[in-house]
Amino acid sequence: PTQLLQLQKNQNSVTQVNVTNTTSGTAAGVGIGFTPSGSNGELMSLSSAYTTNGIYEAGSLYLLNPNYGLNIGASHSAYGIIRLFTGGVADANERMRITAGGNVGIGYTSPTALLDVNGSARFSGVLTATSSVYLATVGGNVGIGTASPGTPLHISKTNAGQTTLLALQNQNQTTNDTADLDFSTYSGSATVTARIGTIRTNRATTGDTDMTFSAYRGGTLTERMRIMDTGNVGIGNTSPNEKLNVQGTIAGQIFQATSTTATSTFAGGLAIETSGLVYDWQTNNVGIGTTGPGQKLEVVSATGYNSIFSDGTNKIAMYLGNTGSFTGGLITTYTNVPLGFSTNQGAGAMVISTTGNVGIGTTTPGSLLSVHSSGNVYFGGNLTVS
Repeated sequence: PTQLLQLQKNQNSVTQVNVTNTTSGTAAGVGIGFTPSGSNGELMSLSSAYTTNGIYEAGSLYLLNPNYGLNIGASHSAYGIIRLFTGGVADANERMRITAGGNVGIGYTSPTALLDVNGSARFSGVLTATSSVYLATVGGNVGIGTASPGTPLHISKTNAGQTTLLALQNQNQTTNDTADLDFSTYSGSATVTARIGTIRTNRATTGDTDMTFSAYRGGTLTERMRIMDTGNVGIGNTSPNEKLNVQGTIAGQIFQATSTTATSTFAGGLAIETSGLVYDWQTNNVGIGTTGPGQKLEVVSATGYNSIFSDGTNKIAMYLGNTGSFTGGLITTYTNVPLGFSTNQGAGAMVISTTGNVGIGTTTPGSLLSVHSSGNVYFGGNLTVS
Protein backbone atom coordinates (compact mmCIF):
# COMPACT_ATOMS: atom_id res chain seq x y z
CA PRO A 1 0.00 0.00 0.00
CA THR A 2 1.12 3.53 -0.83
CA GLN A 3 -1.36 5.30 1.50
CA LEU A 4 -2.10 5.02 5.25
CA LEU A 5 -5.28 3.15 4.34
CA GLN A 6 -5.70 1.41 1.02
CA LEU A 7 -8.62 -0.93 0.24
CA GLN A 8 -8.39 -3.24 -2.75
CA LYS A 9 -10.39 -6.16 -4.16
CA ASN A 10 -10.25 -7.92 -7.51
CA GLN A 11 -13.87 -8.37 -8.70
CA ASN A 12 -16.07 -7.61 -11.75
CA SER A 13 -18.47 -5.42 -9.77
CA VAL A 14 -18.43 -2.18 -7.81
CA THR A 15 -16.02 -2.16 -4.91
CA GLN A 16 -17.36 0.06 -2.16
CA VAL A 17 -16.89 0.89 1.50
CA ASN A 18 -20.02 1.23 3.65
CA VAL A 19 -20.23 3.27 6.84
CA THR A 20 -23.45 2.40 8.64
CA ASN A 21 -25.28 4.00 11.56
CA THR A 22 -27.93 1.56 12.74
CA THR A 23 -29.78 4.28 14.62
CA SER A 24 -32.23 6.39 12.59
CA GLY A 25 -32.88 9.03 15.19
CA THR A 26 -33.64 12.75 14.78
CA ALA A 27 -29.93 13.62 14.98
CA ALA A 28 -28.48 10.46 13.37
CA GLY A 29 -26.22 10.35 10.37
CA VAL A 30 -22.93 9.02 9.08
CA GLY A 31 -19.89 10.86 7.83
CA ILE A 32 -16.27 10.71 6.82
CA GLY A 33 -14.10 13.57 8.00
CA PHE A 34 -11.05 15.04 6.33
CA THR A 35 -8.72 17.05 8.55
CA PRO A 36 -5.52 18.31 6.91
CA SER A 37 -3.45 20.84 8.78
CA GLY A 38 -5.40 24.06 9.30
CA SER A 39 -8.57 22.86 7.56
CA ASN A 40 -11.27 20.24 7.67
CA GLY A 41 -14.01 18.80 5.51
CA GLU A 42 -16.53 16.00 5.57
CA LEU A 43 -18.82 13.84 3.52
CA MET A 44 -22.02 13.35 5.51
CA SER A 45 -25.39 11.65 5.06
CA LEU A 46 -28.31 12.29 7.44
CA SER A 47 -31.02 9.86 8.48
CA SER A 48 -34.54 10.10 7.12
CA ALA A 49 -35.76 11.07 10.60
CA TYR A 50 -33.28 13.88 11.03
CA THR A 51 -34.76 17.09 12.42
CA THR A 52 -34.12 19.92 9.98
CA ASN A 53 -31.61 22.39 11.37
CA GLY A 54 -30.49 25.27 9.16
CA ILE A 55 -29.11 23.81 5.94
CA TYR A 56 -29.27 20.25 7.25
CA GLU A 57 -32.35 18.34 6.07
CA ALA A 58 -33.48 14.76 6.63
CA GLY A 59 -32.12 12.14 4.21
CA SER A 60 -29.71 14.55 2.51
CA LEU A 61 -26.06 14.05 1.50
CA TYR A 62 -23.54 16.82 2.15
CA LEU A 63 -19.97 17.48 1.02
CA LEU A 64 -18.73 20.32 3.20
CA ASN A 65 -15.65 22.42 3.77
CA PRO A 66 -16.55 25.02 6.41
CA ASN A 67 -13.15 26.77 6.34
CA TYR A 68 -12.07 26.93 2.67
CA GLY A 69 -13.35 26.37 -0.85
CA LEU A 70 -14.87 23.27 -2.35
CA ASN A 71 -13.62 22.11 -5.75
CA ILE A 72 -15.31 19.48 -7.89
CA GLY A 73 -13.45 18.54 -11.02
CA ALA A 74 -13.33 16.12 -13.93
CA SER A 75 -9.86 16.38 -15.43
CA HIS A 76 -10.13 14.47 -18.72
CA SER A 77 -9.93 16.91 -21.65
CA ALA A 78 -12.58 15.12 -23.74
CA TYR A 79 -14.67 13.00 -21.38
CA GLY A 80 -14.37 14.98 -18.16
CA ILE A 81 -18.00 16.08 -17.78
CA ILE A 82 -19.96 16.72 -14.60
CA ARG A 83 -23.60 15.61 -14.49
CA LEU A 84 -26.19 16.42 -11.83
CA PHE A 85 -29.32 14.29 -11.34
CA THR A 86 -32.50 14.50 -9.30
CA GLY A 87 -35.27 11.90 -8.96
CA GLY A 88 -32.93 9.06 -9.92
CA VAL A 89 -29.73 8.51 -11.87
CA ALA A 90 -31.32 7.61 -15.21
CA ASP A 91 -30.38 9.70 -18.24
CA ALA A 92 -33.87 11.19 -18.28
CA ASN A 93 -33.27 12.60 -14.79
CA GLU A 94 -30.15 14.56 -15.68
CA ARG A 95 -30.85 18.20 -14.72
CA MET A 96 -27.55 19.95 -15.41
CA ARG A 97 -24.32 19.19 -17.21
CA ILE A 98 -20.92 20.89 -17.36
CA THR A 99 -19.00 19.80 -20.44
CA ALA A 100 -15.27 19.36 -20.71
CA GLY A 101 -15.19 22.62 -22.63
CA GLY A 102 -16.85 24.54 -19.79
CA ASN A 103 -20.35 24.95 -21.27
CA VAL A 104 -23.23 24.55 -18.85
CA GLY A 105 -26.46 22.93 -19.98
CA ILE A 106 -29.64 23.07 -17.90
CA GLY A 107 -32.20 20.66 -19.29
CA TYR A 108 -29.85 20.23 -22.25
CA THR A 109 -27.16 17.55 -22.66
CA SER A 110 -25.26 19.21 -25.52
CA PRO A 111 -24.84 22.88 -24.55
CA THR A 112 -23.28 25.02 -27.28
CA ALA A 113 -22.90 28.20 -25.20
CA LEU A 114 -21.43 28.94 -21.79
CA LEU A 115 -25.02 28.75 -20.50
CA ASP A 116 -27.58 26.86 -22.53
CA VAL A 117 -31.05 26.53 -20.99
CA ASN A 118 -33.75 24.33 -22.50
CA GLY A 119 -36.94 25.63 -20.93
CA SER A 120 -38.11 28.68 -19.01
CA ALA A 121 -35.75 30.75 -16.89
CA ARG A 122 -36.50 33.45 -14.33
CA PHE A 123 -34.27 36.21 -12.97
CA SER A 124 -35.50 38.05 -9.90
CA GLY A 125 -32.56 40.46 -9.93
CA VAL A 126 -30.68 42.29 -12.67
CA LEU A 127 -29.50 40.47 -15.80
CA THR A 128 -26.47 42.28 -17.20
CA ALA A 129 -24.87 41.56 -20.55
CA THR A 130 -21.57 43.26 -21.43
CA SER A 131 -21.92 42.19 -25.06
CA SER A 132 -24.93 41.63 -27.33
CA VAL A 133 -28.22 40.17 -26.06
CA TYR A 134 -30.54 37.91 -28.05
CA LEU A 135 -34.01 37.00 -26.80
CA ALA A 136 -36.51 34.77 -28.58
CA THR A 137 -39.45 32.50 -27.85
CA VAL A 138 -40.80 29.52 -29.73
CA GLY A 139 -43.21 31.80 -31.57
CA GLY A 140 -40.55 34.41 -32.24
CA ASN A 141 -42.20 37.05 -30.03
CA VAL A 142 -40.52 38.64 -27.01
CA GLY A 143 -42.57 39.91 -24.12
CA ILE A 144 -41.49 42.41 -21.46
CA GLY A 145 -44.09 42.70 -18.75
CA THR A 146 -46.36 40.19 -20.51
CA ALA A 147 -46.30 36.41 -20.84
CA SER A 148 -48.38 36.53 -24.04
CA PRO A 149 -46.55 38.82 -26.50
CA GLY A 150 -48.59 39.43 -29.63
CA THR A 151 -45.83 41.14 -31.63
CA PRO A 152 -42.09 40.56 -32.15
CA LEU A 153 -41.54 42.95 -29.20
CA HIS A 154 -44.40 43.50 -26.78
CA ILE A 155 -43.83 45.82 -23.80
CA SER A 156 -46.61 46.02 -21.22
CA LYS A 157 -47.07 47.72 -17.86
CA THR A 158 -50.07 48.59 -15.73
CA ASN A 159 -49.56 52.08 -14.37
CA ALA A 160 -51.77 55.13 -13.81
CA GLY A 161 -50.85 58.38 -15.55
CA GLN A 162 -47.89 59.05 -17.81
CA THR A 163 -45.82 55.90 -18.28
CA THR A 164 -42.53 55.53 -20.14
CA LEU A 165 -42.29 52.06 -21.68
CA LEU A 166 -39.17 52.52 -23.79
CA ALA A 167 -36.25 54.93 -23.34
CA LEU A 168 -33.54 55.73 -25.91
CA GLN A 169 -30.50 57.66 -24.67
CA ASN A 170 -27.33 59.00 -26.25
CA GLN A 171 -25.04 60.12 -23.41
CA ASN A 172 -22.42 61.87 -25.55
CA GLN A 173 -24.03 65.31 -24.89
CA THR A 174 -22.54 67.12 -27.88
CA THR A 175 -24.33 69.48 -30.27
CA ASN A 176 -25.96 67.62 -33.22
CA ASP A 177 -25.77 64.25 -31.43
CA THR A 178 -28.92 62.19 -32.05
CA ALA A 179 -30.96 59.41 -30.46
CA ASP A 180 -32.98 57.72 -33.21
CA LEU A 181 -35.58 55.00 -33.70
CA ASP A 182 -35.19 53.49 -37.18
CA PHE A 183 -37.65 51.49 -39.32
CA SER A 184 -37.09 49.39 -42.42
CA THR A 185 -39.46 47.78 -44.91
CA TYR A 186 -36.66 46.06 -46.84
CA SER A 187 -36.24 42.28 -46.69
CA GLY A 188 -32.76 41.11 -45.83
CA SER A 189 -31.36 44.64 -45.92
CA ALA A 190 -30.28 47.13 -43.29
CA THR A 191 -31.64 50.07 -45.34
CA VAL A 192 -33.47 52.53 -43.09
CA THR A 193 -36.77 53.62 -44.69
CA ALA A 194 -38.14 55.79 -41.88
CA ARG A 195 -36.78 57.41 -38.73
CA ILE A 196 -38.07 59.18 -35.64
CA GLY A 197 -35.22 60.98 -33.96
CA THR A 198 -34.07 63.63 -31.55
CA ILE A 199 -31.15 65.96 -32.17
CA ARG A 200 -29.35 68.02 -29.57
CA THR A 201 -29.33 71.70 -30.61
CA ASN A 202 -26.72 74.37 -29.98
CA ARG A 203 -29.20 76.99 -28.80
CA ALA A 204 -28.31 76.37 -25.14
CA THR A 205 -26.16 74.19 -22.91
CA THR A 206 -29.11 72.66 -21.04
CA GLY A 207 -29.78 69.77 -23.41
CA ASP A 208 -32.25 71.57 -25.71
CA THR A 209 -33.45 69.04 -28.28
CA ASP A 210 -35.43 69.04 -31.54
CA MET A 211 -37.56 66.10 -32.68
CA THR A 212 -37.33 64.95 -36.31
CA PHE A 213 -39.33 62.72 -38.65
CA SER A 214 -37.67 61.29 -41.77
CA ALA A 215 -38.87 59.21 -44.73
CA TYR A 216 -37.14 57.31 -47.53
CA ARG A 217 -37.63 58.13 -51.22
CA GLY A 218 -35.51 57.47 -54.30
CA GLY A 219 -32.66 55.91 -52.34
CA THR A 220 -32.34 58.74 -49.80
CA LEU A 221 -33.60 59.13 -46.24
CA THR A 222 -34.70 62.78 -45.86
CA GLU A 223 -36.04 64.75 -42.92
CA ARG A 224 -39.66 65.69 -43.65
CA MET A 225 -40.87 67.31 -40.43
CA ARG A 226 -39.29 68.85 -37.33
CA ILE A 227 -40.62 69.98 -33.96
CA MET A 228 -38.16 72.48 -32.52
CA ASP A 229 -37.35 72.89 -28.83
CA THR A 230 -39.25 76.21 -29.08
CA GLY A 231 -42.46 74.40 -30.09
CA ASN A 232 -42.35 75.57 -33.72
CA VAL A 233 -43.23 72.93 -36.34
CA GLY A 234 -41.60 72.80 -39.75
CA ILE A 235 -42.76 70.68 -42.70
CA GLY A 236 -40.07 70.71 -45.36
CA ASN A 237 -38.23 73.24 -43.19
CA THR A 238 -35.60 72.38 -40.58
CA SER A 239 -35.62 75.85 -38.99
CA PRO A 240 -39.27 76.95 -38.66
CA ASN A 241 -39.62 80.48 -37.28
CA GLU A 242 -43.38 80.24 -36.70
CA LYS A 243 -45.68 77.80 -34.90
CA LEU A 244 -46.27 76.12 -38.28
CA ASN A 245 -43.97 76.69 -41.24
CA VAL A 246 -44.70 74.73 -44.41
CA GLN A 247 -42.46 74.79 -47.48
CA GLY A 248 -44.77 73.68 -50.29
CA THR A 249 -48.47 73.39 -51.07
CA ILE A 250 -51.08 72.79 -48.36
CA ALA A 251 -54.34 70.99 -49.18
CA GLY A 252 -57.14 70.54 -46.68
CA GLN A 253 -60.89 70.63 -46.14
CA ILE A 254 -61.00 73.33 -43.44
CA PHE A 255 -58.68 76.17 -42.54
CA GLN A 256 -59.50 78.14 -39.40
CA ALA A 257 -57.82 81.23 -37.98
CA THR A 258 -59.64 81.83 -34.68
CA SER A 259 -57.59 84.67 -33.18
CA THR A 260 -59.39 88.02 -33.04
CA THR A 261 -56.14 89.97 -32.68
CA ALA A 262 -53.64 88.19 -34.95
CA THR A 263 -53.29 88.76 -38.69
CA SER A 264 -52.81 85.79 -41.01
CA THR A 265 -50.13 86.49 -43.60
CA PHE A 266 -49.68 84.67 -46.92
CA ALA A 267 -46.48 85.99 -48.46
CA GLY A 268 -46.88 84.09 -51.73
CA GLY A 269 -50.55 84.85 -52.42
CA LEU A 270 -53.63 82.74 -51.77
CA ALA A 271 -55.76 80.48 -53.96
CA ILE A 272 -58.88 78.63 -52.84
CA GLU A 273 -60.04 75.86 -55.20
CA THR A 274 -57.61 77.13 -57.89
CA SER A 275 -59.87 79.93 -59.17
CA GLY A 276 -62.57 80.06 -56.50
CA LEU A 277 -60.87 82.92 -54.66
CA VAL A 278 -57.44 84.19 -55.71
CA TYR A 279 -55.18 86.84 -54.24
CA ASP A 280 -52.32 87.77 -56.60
CA TRP A 281 -49.47 88.95 -54.35
CA GLN A 282 -47.62 90.52 -57.30
CA THR A 283 -50.47 92.86 -58.35
CA ASN A 284 -52.52 92.87 -55.10
CA ASN A 285 -55.57 92.08 -57.27
CA VAL A 286 -58.36 89.81 -56.03
CA GLY A 287 -60.16 87.44 -58.36
CA ILE A 288 -63.30 85.37 -57.91
CA GLY A 289 -63.75 82.75 -60.61
CA THR A 290 -60.44 83.67 -62.29
CA THR A 291 -56.81 82.75 -61.67
CA GLY A 292 -55.48 86.04 -63.12
CA PRO A 293 -57.50 89.03 -61.90
CA GLY A 294 -56.73 92.15 -63.95
CA GLN A 295 -58.36 94.64 -61.56
CA LYS A 296 -58.45 95.18 -57.81
CA LEU A 297 -61.59 93.03 -57.83
CA GLU A 298 -62.57 90.91 -60.81
CA VAL A 299 -65.52 88.53 -60.68
CA VAL A 300 -65.99 86.00 -63.47
CA SER A 301 -68.95 83.66 -63.89
CA ALA A 302 -69.76 81.61 -66.95
CA THR A 303 -73.44 81.33 -66.02
CA GLY A 304 -75.83 83.11 -63.66
CA TYR A 305 -75.19 86.32 -61.74
CA ASN A 306 -71.64 87.53 -61.31
CA SER A 307 -72.28 88.74 -57.76
CA ILE A 308 -75.10 89.08 -55.24
CA PHE A 309 -75.31 91.47 -52.28
CA SER A 310 -77.70 90.71 -49.45
CA ASP A 311 -78.72 91.99 -46.01
CA GLY A 312 -79.96 88.53 -45.15
CA THR A 313 -83.42 89.05 -46.60
CA ASN A 314 -83.22 91.31 -49.66
CA LYS A 315 -80.69 90.83 -52.43
CA ILE A 316 -79.17 92.88 -55.26
CA ALA A 317 -77.47 91.12 -58.17
CA MET A 318 -75.05 92.26 -60.88
CA TYR A 319 -74.89 90.38 -64.13
CA LEU A 320 -72.92 90.58 -67.35
CA GLY A 321 -73.94 88.42 -70.27
CA ASN A 322 -77.08 87.01 -71.85
CA THR A 323 -80.02 86.36 -69.53
CA GLY A 324 -82.18 85.10 -72.39
CA SER A 325 -84.27 88.27 -72.59
CA PHE A 326 -81.43 90.75 -72.12
CA THR A 327 -77.83 90.92 -73.26
CA GLY A 328 -75.29 93.24 -71.60
CA GLY A 329 -74.58 94.50 -68.11
CA LEU A 330 -77.46 94.28 -65.64
CA ILE A 331 -78.04 95.50 -62.08
CA THR A 332 -81.23 94.13 -60.58
CA THR A 333 -82.93 93.40 -57.31
CA TYR A 334 -82.85 89.67 -56.67
CA THR A 335 -86.03 89.91 -54.54
CA ASN A 336 -89.24 91.97 -55.04
CA VAL A 337 -87.92 95.30 -53.68
CA PRO A 338 -87.20 98.66 -55.36
CA LEU A 339 -83.78 99.53 -56.78
CA GLY A 340 -82.41 102.94 -55.84
CA PHE A 341 -79.45 105.12 -56.79
CA SER A 342 -78.07 107.91 -54.60
CA THR A 343 -74.96 109.83 -53.57
CA ASN A 344 -73.41 110.47 -50.18
CA GLN A 345 -75.43 107.67 -48.60
CA GLY A 346 -78.63 109.67 -49.01
CA ALA A 347 -82.13 108.51 -49.80
CA GLY A 348 -82.75 107.27 -53.31
CA ALA A 349 -82.11 110.13 -55.75
CA MET A 350 -83.44 107.84 -58.42
CA VAL A 351 -85.63 104.85 -57.79
CA ILE A 352 -86.96 102.03 -59.95
CA SER A 353 -90.04 100.59 -58.28
CA THR A 354 -91.06 96.94 -58.31
CA THR A 355 -93.58 97.76 -61.06
CA GLY A 356 -90.91 99.32 -63.26
CA ASN A 357 -91.77 103.00 -62.61
CA VAL A 358 -88.83 105.40 -62.43
CA GLY A 359 -88.81 108.16 -59.86
CA ILE A 360 -86.41 111.11 -59.68
CA GLY A 361 -86.70 113.02 -56.45
CA THR A 362 -89.31 110.58 -55.20
CA THR A 363 -89.07 107.01 -53.86
CA THR A 364 -92.68 106.19 -54.80
CA PRO A 365 -93.09 106.96 -58.50
CA GLY A 366 -96.68 106.59 -59.67
CA SER A 367 -95.87 106.77 -63.37
CA LEU A 368 -93.33 105.26 -65.70
CA LEU A 369 -91.36 108.47 -65.08
CA SER A 370 -92.08 110.69 -62.10
CA VAL A 371 -89.91 113.75 -61.55
CA HIS A 372 -90.36 115.70 -58.31
CA SER A 373 -88.14 118.73 -58.04
CA SER A 374 -88.29 122.26 -56.55
CA GLY A 375 -85.92 123.39 -59.28
CA ASN A 376 -85.85 123.21 -63.04
CA VAL A 377 -85.85 120.16 -65.28
CA TYR A 378 -83.57 120.55 -68.24
CA PHE A 379 -83.74 118.70 -71.55
CA GLY A 380 -80.82 119.35 -73.89
CA GLY A 381 -82.69 117.81 -76.84
CA ASN A 382 -86.29 117.42 -77.92
CA LEU A 383 -89.04 116.28 -75.59
CA THR A 384 -91.60 114.29 -77.53
CA VAL A 385 -94.98 113.38 -76.08
CA SER A 386 -97.11 110.96 -78.10
